[in-house]
Amino acid sequence: MSRWLPDLLRRPTHTQVVAGLDAQGMAWQCGNEPPSSAGQATEVSEFARQLVPKARVAVIVTEDVAVHWVQTPPTGVQSLKELRQIAAARCAHLFGGSPAGWWVAGDWRATRGFVCAGLPLERVGPLRRVLTEAGAQTSWHTTWGLLCSAQAGDFPADGWSAVRSAGRVVVWCCQRGQVVALDALNLGEQADATEANDAVARHLRIEAMRDPTLGVGPVHWTDLPAPANALPYMGASGALALAPWLQGALR
Repeated sequence: MSRWLPDLLRRPTHTQVVAGLDAQGMAWQCGNEPPSSAGQATEVSEFARQLVPKARVAVIVTEDVAVHWVQTPPTGVQSLKELRQIAAARCAHLFGGSPAGWWVAGDWRATRGFVCAGLPLERVGPLRRVLTEAGAQTSWHTTWGLLCSAQAGDFPADGWSAVRSAGRVVVWCCQRGQVVALDALNLGEQADATEANDAVARHLRIEAMRDPTLGVGPVHWTDLPAPANALPYMGASGALALAPWLQGALR
């Protein structure tokens, strides 16, 4: 699996704080304790006030906030600036809002498709501002992007993979180690494994009609860990379950 999203997934040399940000605008801090006993959620302004000056902070944005897609560059694109504008417009077309309302990063390529991630500024903007005001050195991560880094060797270089967490399934297809198709399926918090499997199977059949080279499986499944004593909000629990890997990788 190739690396992508350098803007969102850049790694600082040392991290003092790893935090999650959820769709409710709450910040969840993870220390050395297990994710199931991570600190209570706080408003972002209160979270920032608790930071030491110039702290290094890694923010994991939960899967119900971040969006991902495969961007196809148009023929004749002239510059990185133009490619960014095209990706922002595509993000707004796929997920709503205006291009200016999204913070978009990608593994920018002018000759083939590449993965993009989008963070809605309405959700991440308040935390981004208070961290800047606090003088924090901040790196931003998405749950899916972080999972692909943490378990890069586990996903097939050719074929379909899927990850389920908090009522959502992210499903993607790789060819020769490159992501060529990517989508997220909203199933609801109560969906079980059978419903998830059925939804993914339907999606793969539709994708195979669009592009027969993608095939219809098999699917390599991964579940984000959800501790028995999980956080009340499962999206944050899934994101912070990856925090120990992030902390270890940054030491």
